[in-house]
Amino acid sequence: NNRNLRTERSGFHGQNRRT
Repeated sequence: NNRNLRTERSGFHGQNRRT
């Protein structure tokens, strides 16, 4: 779960979540 948070902070996962 920590890894997911790290990517989300970078904006990589954040963009995926928007779609």
